[in-house]
Amino acid sequence: MRLDWEHANALLNAAQQPIFVTHVQPDGDAFGALLGLGDALSAAGKTPVLAVEGGMSDRFRFLPGAEHVRADLDGVRGDLAIILDCSDERRPSKLMSPIKALNVPIINIDHHRTNTLFGTANLVDATWVSTTEGVLEWLDRLGMALTPETAQCLLCGFVTDTLCFRTDSVKTDTLGKAQRLVD
Repeated sequence: MRLDWEHANALLNAAQQPIFVTHVQPDGDAFGALLGLGDALSAAGKTPVLAVEGGMSDRFRFLPGAEHVRADLDGVRGDLAIILDCSDERRPSKLMSPIKALNVPIINIDHHRTNTLFGTANLVDATWVSTTEGVLEWLDRLGMALTPETAQCLLCGFVTDTLCFRTDSVKTDTLGKAQRLVD
């Protein structure tokens, strides 16, 4: 576990156009974290670029903001990279090369025990049931309000990574956070 909240906040506050990427063959947690954080930061005046190798999955196209997900980073200029739901630098696959070429700081936000802590700042906690739980905690720490769109995306991650709240990682506060997102 490593939670560099202050460093991550400083990097985010200094950025205007962060690039968000997640792993190949994304699941609901990966897309939920990508789109939820993207929506929240757009509402806060940032202009995030969202990308996943292969683009948006038809399965998760119902999520708000799905139309903004790019399949590549061709021609993209950014001032920060936020890597979501990836335990190491290989998981974003081909998208990692253009990020490295930009030579920007990286915020790594994830919930996997195997995370290699590859970020300039790391928000990694294996007790989170999903990366979206970590995104929710970060947004709370930043004092950002949740839009209905952000909440829907984050809830998708909670539901999919807990198999509808059936995994042994689910705790009482997990259900409380999910209820808050539904509300």
